[in-house]
Amino acid sequence: MDDIDMFYDDEELECHLIRIVFVFIFFWLRQLPHTRRVVHPFREAGSSFVQLMLEGHPRNCMDLLRMDRQTYMTLCTTLRTRNLLEDAREISLEEQVAIFLLTIGHNERNRATQNTFQHSGQTISKYVSLVLRALCILGRDFIRWRPNIELPSSIWRSERFFPAIDGTHVPAWVTASDQARFRNRKGVISQNVMAVVGFDTRFHYVLAGWEGSATDSRVLYNALDHPTDPFVVPEGTYFHSTLHTFLWAFHKLLRTCVHL
Repeated sequence: MDDIDMFYDDEELECHLIRIVFVFIFFWLRQLPHTRRVVHPFREAGSSFVQLMLEGHPRNCMDLLRMDRQTYMTLCTTLRTRNLLEDAREISLEEQVAIFLLTIGHNERNRATQNTFQHSGQTISKYVSLVLRALCILGRDFIRWRPNIELPSSIWRSERFFPAIDGTHVPAWVTASDQARFRNRKGVISQNVMAVVGFDTRFHYVLAGWEGSATDSRVLYNALDHPTDPFVVPEGTYFHSTLHTFLWAFHKLLRTCVHL
């Protein structure tokens, strides 16, 4: 009775009993056996994937990495010798490049790549970024413009090749407030990219950044009247495009210049 008298009222007694019950449940649950399931238990999956590319059927490497085995190994060796990439503690350089090529070559989602290589999403994103940065540095030595190159007769005499202007929709990831502007006529969030290809099968001009809802004529007009990098058709050449679209944009540009 003396212990009960120490409480001032029944509410305080109830609170004390609730605390005791919660403490008892907490220690009881800690004593129960439990097993923590690992999300990616197969740690050698990435190494096995690389081994399949190097020792399996040649078609596997071409289908999954979008390049043959010799090109893949040459790329890895070049990145290693130039100190652009190095082996990590658990992920080899070859696996890092394979993660990047599989992601880029098939527009693979991060979650799918996680399951293939048995790594976390943060690890996948990290090595995709590292390899991309290394390739951008490497590209300065291998991707060069060679002007005034003579075209092979197999190209300029063939009906399969012709200079052209065309647009393409590239998937885009934007904030929720911008999704309405970037939704194209097929309902996909994208950006409308205009590209110009010459007889030499090279890209002469690219204009990216327009929202997917923008029409091709609007993008073309912006390219012709771009303030810093306008599209200029070289003298003595022509480009195949949607005729009425090009004429409309060019006529509008001329009319604007006359008014100015």
